[in-house]
Amino acid sequence: AQANNGVGVAGVAGPNSFMASRTENPIKIMPIKVLAADGSGYLSWVCDGITWAVDHGAKVISLRLGAPSSSRTLDTAVSYANAHGCLVVAAAGNDGVSTKFYPAATPGVLSVGATNSQDRLTSFSNYGEWVKIAAPGEGVLSKLPRNQYGSGSGTSMACPLVAAAAAFIRAQFPQMSNSDLSTLLTTQADPYLPYESHSITQSGGRLNLYKAL
Repeated sequence: AQANNGVGVAGVAGPNSFMASRTENPIKIMPIKVLAADGSGYLSWVCDGITWAVDHGAKVISLRLGAPSSSRTLDTAVSYANAHGCLVVAAAGNDGVSTKFYPAATPGVLSVGATNSQDRLTSFSNYGEWVKIAAPGEGVLSKLPRNQYGSGSGTSMACPLVAAAAAFIRAQFPQMSNSDLSTLLTTQADPYLPYESHSITQSGGRLNLYKAL
């Protein structure tokens, strides 16, 4: 998703989008497979992936997955990431309910809901005080397998936008704590419209990287 090359889409923290004066983008992607090909798996696999990523230098983790229940192992993995200066960002889920979804609702995780092109929380996005920030997640154009492009919807489309914004800021301020980084992103956001009575945390809004910077 390289910027300014006239092809496809541009990533929030993609190559050439960081600083024009730099010859190499300091932000790199570390893809780690934690689920089976059909998208199924166990939270223990996710925990192993979190730990492996942290041990290999990851500073932001994007988790476009989840389950309706948590575990002590998951809590431990997230705590391990936080203790090593790695921010975990996770999708809030797509059931349109306020029931907590994990790891998004795990303490220390930056949970992400989805908004549409009118900055309204989508009907499918999970919601509640435990959802800390929202980002575009409806009809988002993206790369698809077999060299294709297409649109997708879900908090799984919103989550990587917030993770990329976190990586962008962390690359410029590497000593910033996870708490300060999360607070910066959530408080320096734009207003959004709730969907009916569905809303996220009172202090949250729709991601605005420019304002956060």
